[in-house]
Amino acid sequence: MSGNIRYAPFRARYATVAMLLATATLPRMAPAASTNTLNGSFVQVAPAGSLVYALSTSNMIVEGIDCDAYVVNLDSAQTISIALKPDGGLRPELFLKTAQGVVTSIVAGVAGEELVLQEVVVDVAETYVIGVSGLLASSGSYELEVVLNAALEHESRSGPPNNSPSFAEELKRDVLQIGAGERGAILGALEGAVDLTVAAESWNNPTFGPDWTTFSSDFEGRFFIVTSLGFQDPPRALWMDRAPTGAFTLNEAIWEVDLSGVAQPELRFFQAERNDEEHSFQTAGVEFVPFIGHYNADGVAISDNGTNWQPVYTPAHQNDSVWIEQRIDLADRAADAGMTLTSNFLIKFQQYDDFSIPADGRGYDAISITTLGPDEDWYAIDLLPGDRATLVLEWLTGGPLDVELLAPDGITALATGLVAGAARRVVDEVLIVTGATHFARVSGSNAVYSLSALRDVSWDHASNLTVQTAQSISDTGQVLGYFNVAGPTGDTYAFTAATTDVIVANALAPASGSFEFENLLDPAIQLLGPGLSTVATANDISPSNRNARFSYSVVSNGTHILCLISTNGNPGEYVLTTQTVPRLDDSDSDGLPDHWEILHGLDPLDDGTTDPNQGAAGDPDGDGIDNAAEFEDDTSPFDPASAFLVTGVGDSGGSNSIVITVATEPAAIYRIQFTDDELIAPIWSDFANTGLTVGTWVETSDFPSAFTFHDDFTPATSGHAPTNNRRAYRVISVQQ
Repeated sequence: MSGNIRYAPFRARYATVAMLLATATLPRMAPAASTNTLNGSFVQVAPAGSLVYALSTSNMIVEGIDCDAYVVNLDSAQTISIALKPDGGLRPELFLKTAQGVVTSIVAGVAGEELVLQEVVVDVAETYVIGVSGLLASSGSYELEVVLNAALEHESRSGPPNNSPSFAEELKRDVLQIGAGERGAILGALEGAVDLTVAAESWNNPTFGPDWTTFSSDFEGRFFIVTSLGFQDPPRALWMDRAPTGAFTLNEAIWEVDLSGVAQPELRFFQAERNDEEHSFQTAGVEFVPFIGHYNADGVAISDNGTNWQPVYTPAHQNDSVWIEQRIDLADRAADAGMTLTSNFLIKFQQYDDFSIPADGRGYDAISITTLGPDEDWYAIDLLPGDRATLVLEWLTGGPLDVELLAPDGITALATGLVAGAARRVVDEVLIVTGATHFARVSGSNAVYSLSALRDVSWDHASNLTVQTAQSISDTGQVLGYFNVAGPTGDTYAFTAATTDVIVANALAPASGSFEFENLLDPAIQLLGPGLSTVATANDISPSNRNARFSYSVVSNGTHILCLISTNGNPGEYVLTTQTVPRLDDSDSDGLPDHWEILHGLDPLDDGTTDPNQGAAGDPDGDGIDNAAEFEDDTSPFDPASAFLVTGVGDSGGSNSIVITVATEPAAIYRIQFTDDELIAPIWSDFANTGLTVGTWVETSDFPSAFTFHDDFTPATSGHAPTNNRRAYRVISVQQ
């Protein structure tokens, strides 16, 4: 019902960095090893309709001062994730920037470290530059992966594991806004049986947690959880010594862990020393003899009752402040000692000596207990009561895979993915009862996969090619789809509406602008009423913006069917949104009905208090016509070319008629009137029937257009010639 509005197909929900459109320059990148343009290189990532696109490339930093630059144009309201995998010689820096400066960057701590930038919001459509350089004159080859609209799984890119509910990786389901719903996505991989972390301690806090207790044989014994003395895993490590110099002192830090039911647990930790002499667990020259209570030694011992202890590790001499990893098979050592892996199993880390750091002292860091776990990935998704949650899993290599949606307890399965294609499983629109963090579990064989999480958004079932097989979207109102095979009526969706409602429908073709990946779909939509007759249609909003929309005042209660077709025969992705809005609702009481504001991209909850352009007095397109007048005229508040005007009145070249031309909007209703009175207090008369009602017509063009009417003075128009050779005309926009 309106003109050309520049809709974004989806809107990012994260905090963003303000950026201005400009020609990208790289002052830090001279001399550059290479500059490459990535546009046109993005490939759609299955499943089609997920809005995920990716590319990969490789290159080499030849000299430490070189920087490789990759130029890419991006549409707004997207996200971009970048992974950089260097070889062992390159210590890389990775950044994303515009000419206005660095948007975000990340630096490797050591050579060979993989870097990942996650879901950076693209807030402005413009040219971006991805930069790769080598720090400290380092050089080497690298692989670069760039993904639009999805995160990259940490574990499969050298990050922490996500193999259990306790270590689930966050999957943000609100990365892209789809109408009133949301969608998040991640690219991940299952890589065979993995180490599952049962418990871990990397000293994130400067004090001992509730699972730890300490003992010193002398009140001069000391424990430090600090950064300043060095660490293996930031931010801190545990160090032990005594001060001042004096009697030999035994320090013990005892960790209580739950190993009940854990198969084959392995203890892993790093230890370092500060010139500390090694005192081993030995009795009569025999190492690792069990003891009761305490034993003056450096190393690690285990116990299932707190009294009887079994030594499992004594350090050998090593260089000062060098961290060395140790691994202990707890199941094997406990079995040899006749111990049981209990829910309160104890592990004691010891240090024994008589000086303080740096003359003596020992540190422990990056402590964990792992077991060989199943090949699965876990993701945490925050959901609210009443949400409809959908998971779409597609494996791109390997497989097969399964996906489940689990309750907040991480145990109860709410739904298991159903077969939706040769390599696809879908958990479809599960009603969420408890608002909390839920879990998605991906399991199966070695595979690379794409996982999408949708909240209150339907997934195109692809079997909805006829009116009889229309997919219901009554519970969500919006859908992510892919138009591929044309049925008799295209892709069809069903929902209910009442005569008190106005239906607002939008079909958006993401990336249909001049930037971004290529999507060739040109959608049109058609609405069928309960009797299956066409009641509304919409094609392009404008030739340069391949979207379609309409609003329709419902005249019959019941099921309505929305049909989407491709006008140019091309396949492609689409975002389809429908809302049934009560006709009389005006939530912010600004005189603009909710359905009109929703149709035109205004906020129905802002009367102009928050954003002056949102209210009745606002003028977002700056054409001098406020929103109230745009509503009355049924024109677009975001298009200065959309205006309600009588653009011409004149004779028809000598014939006995007058020509009236009116600027019109798609699907709008107009009424033409005339008067021969003076314009001080005229009496206006309707023209006769022009096809709909007396003096009224509906604009059928899909574009902002013009209607030309001839007043030939016959009973079909005004019925008589002008009185006193003068006549005034007016056209009224009639609201539905």
